[in-house]
Amino acid sequence: MPKTTCRTFAQISIIVAMLLYPYFGSAQTTISGTVTDSIGALASVNILLKDKSDALVTYGFSNVNGSYAIEDIDSGTFVLEFSALGYHTKKLPINLTAEDKTVQFNVVLHEKAMALDEVFIAAEKPISVQKDTIRFKTKYFTNGTEQTVEELLEKIPGLNIDSDGKIKVGNQEIEKLMVDGDDFFEKGYKILSKNMPAYVIDEVEVLKNYSNNHLLKDVEDSDKVALNLKLDESAKRIWFGNIQTSLGNDNFYELKGNLMNFGKKNKYYFLTNLNSIGKDATGDIQNLINPYRLNDPGHIGDNQNANTLINLSETQLDFKKSRTNFNNAELVSLNAIFNPTEKLKIKALGFFNWDETNFYRKTTDVVYANGTDFINTEDYKLRKKAKTAFGKVDATYNISETEMLESTTKYNISTYQDGSNLVFNGLNTTENLNDKNTRFDQRINYTNKFKDKRVLLLTGRFIDENTPQNYSVNQFLFQDLFPDESTANNVKQYSASHMQFAGINAHVLDRKENENLFEIQLGNTFRKDKLNTAFSLYDENVLLEKPTGYQNRTMYTVNDLYLKSKYILDLNAFKIIGKLDLHQLFNGLENNEHSDNQRPFYVNPSL
Repeated sequence: MPKTTCRTFAQISIIVAMLLYPYFGSAQTTISGTVTDSIGALASVNILLKDKSDALVTYGFSNVNGSYAIEDIDSGTFVLEFSALGYHTKKLPINLTAEDKTVQFNVVLHEKAMALDEVFIAAEKPISVQKDTIRFKTKYFTNGTEQTVEELLEKIPGLNIDSDGKIKVGNQEIEKLMVDGDDFFEKGYKILSKNMPAYVIDEVEVLKNYSNNHLLKDVEDSDKVALNLKLDESAKRIWFGNIQTSLGNDNFYELKGNLMNFGKKNKYYFLTNLNSIGKDATGDIQNLINPYRLNDPGHIGDNQNANTLINLSETQLDFKKSRTNFNNAELVSLNAIFNPTEKLKIKALGFFNWDETNFYRKTTDVVYANGTDFINTEDYKLRKKAKTAFGKVDATYNISETEMLESTTKYNISTYQDGSNLVFNGLNTTENLNDKNTRFDQRINYTNKFKDKRVLLLTGRFIDENTPQNYSVNQFLFQDLFPDESTANNVKQYSASHMQFAGINAHVLDRKENENLFEIQLGNTFRKDKLNTAFSLYDENVLLEKPTGYQNRTMYTVNDLYLKSKYILDLNAFKIIGKLDLHQLFNGLENNEHSDNQRPFYVNPSL
């Protein structure tokens, strides 16, 4: 090798080594110190280490000598928080670098005046950490004013609830919200958090590195988080619930009720929420009907939906939604979990929702331009009515400790009636849109953990969805397109979109002894879309014409035969992920009398 080449290679090696030194050479830090008050050492002080997003990183206590130590902390910016009953909480912002091996913080807590009617001495810890689970005893973080689970979770350190009710651990949304280890609503957990009473919750568990399939725990590469609500013993195996109602002027009202029984073998949860005060009792219903899980083993087709062409929606105003959203919502949900045998679990869910939303906007614009002035007035009203009936049955059969069969059957039927009325400078324009959605969804999944950290998943799924639409507008706004239609004064369009999806997937995950992960998938998915539309011109209620060239009879099919592979190289401080996907597509398009076919093959590598 020439000297110049050797010198260049050596320089590159030194640069690479310097770049990687922070990852391979960094040591984790230990934080230690003592906690005292004006008298002496303080024992059992809660010590929380939080990151910049207020998420809990780790936790510790001071011993009888007031000493504490928190180990194995990566570099970064944190807040070290000290709290104890009867003392003011103290927070210390700290910045740890890779060079910090041991840092020490000695703190002094100051007493806080408290009026105690009774004194209880409890040995339990408000927070405990065990591997990937953090447990919070709710009584140490609440004050009894919390009505719903959502209000309770707002008091738990590290949990954040946004304005739409989305629950996050730090900045990451949770995967699901369970009750005593059982999940009712999957990604539609807002139905539970916004309605279930808070007083029965004894503990909140934060589950890190969560797996939706328990046989994939410690095998799949998961950074998901989930919450589990543990009930107080007094609330188990009995019927209990609550009802809340209020009535105001102008027909504003709210009625909320819960009835439940969480037994050892069977669980029942019935809820209702009726209100006209703008409260969203369901969250995004689509998260319940078709939850989307990105790259979750055993799931295919989560992103498959029939498409619609037309939508009537209100514009966004610079006000809070609660001040502009006038609704009349009614929700009833019936849910049950049965365990007929030790190996079989069946979950049944029935969901009924009726909602009417009214939107109003009035504007007046005065325009002055180049010596000309004019006034535009606008009065806009929009009414949206939605009815949804949804049912789901989940069955899980544990064949053995290493084999499991799962089946999920869903059926949804929704109807939507939207109508708008716009009066612009005295000219009235009325639009009406009637939608319907019916969806059948069947998924079957087989899991076999044939070695300690090697798992095979076989998944099949079928979806059938219809979304017909009827649209009409009382104005003829297309004179430039149809100059010969001088008598047309309104327009109608009918469209019907029909989607079918079928897929099968075999997936092997192999976790190596060095914690590297190899994955390979072989599968085939097929999707067929049919779109039929009819565009018509009317004179009042008399059909004038269905213009040629403005009607559609289209069918599009995509068949994807694929092989996907992935290798994750785990280097502790960071990971290198290599992927290689091979796809053979068979596409077909039929549009009226025309048809076309394609058979592209492509390779998609990524690093």
